[in-house]
Amino acid sequence: WRGKIGQDFQFTGYQGLASHGGAIGILIAIYFFVKKTKVSYLWTLDRLAIMVALAACMIRTGNLMNSEIYGQPTGSNYGYIFAHDFSKLLEGNNNIENIEKISFSPASEDSIKVKDAVPLKLTVLFQSRVKDEKVIRNFADGRLRYALSDREYQDNIIYPDTQKLDYNIEKQNRNYLLQATVFGVPRYPTQIYEASAYLLIFLILLFIYLKRGNTLKDGFYIGVFLFLVFLARFLIEFLKANQEAFERNMTLNMGQLLSIPFIIAGIILMILKSGKKTQPVE
Repeated sequence: WRGKIGQDFQFTGYQGLASHGGAIGILIAIYFFVKKTKVSYLWTLDRLAIMVALAACMIRTGNLMNSEIYGQPTGSNYGYIFAHDFSKLLEGNNNIENIEKISFSPASEDSIKVKDAVPLKLTVLFQSRVKDEKVIRNFADGRLRYALSDREYQDNIIYPDTQKLDYNIEKQNRNYLLQATVFGVPRYPTQIYEASAYLLIFLILLFIYLKRGNTLKDGFYIGVFLFLVFLARFLIEFLKANQEAFERNMTLNMGQLLSIPFIIAGIILMILKSGKKTQPVE
């Protein structure tokens, strides 16, 4: 959470549940499963690996929908602008009851230039219950400027000097409209890159299984899975925004460092388990 209870408290959700910790948790859970059922540990991992690759694709698709784990600024007009956190800041704890809709649209070139950002027209439609224009002005001078300046919580919708922010208030039928030119930061949609990579890995594993089935040694499929999944993760991390402040001065971020052991484990398994199963002597 952020802030203080009774003042500006905001629940931000559970954090720190990275895929590396999830992988370790799965491995431990499977250990207890095979201990009870007496099936082969590697045989079980091989079967799960195919579907886990597809699950990873779905997880990253969910990350895209939730506007999290996104990439660095593209430095151009192309990319995704993740406005979810900014909208949440605008809604705040009380304003959500008054706001009908928050929307963005491209804006013409502005005299103000912001590095790695493009101008956007922000439109906030208030519910018809808001009758006093003073409420809208207080919202613009308070909540809007706060949301644009809180770079700790979000840095995708910004404005260089919020005290100089111009806005326009007008009436549309029975509703007030607040409009302002802000700046959005286009970023690499790394969730799409990862989801696509994991979907491809799922298809590769499924193709091998349909062709070779049970003829390969136990552990080969999980070896391919570990190598390809964490290699993709390692490479795509170069385009991701840092998740933690301590990663800023690191050559390789924490996600990449944690991926290396899994990549090595995958290579070792593929080498050791690359041959066919030996047929039992009758």
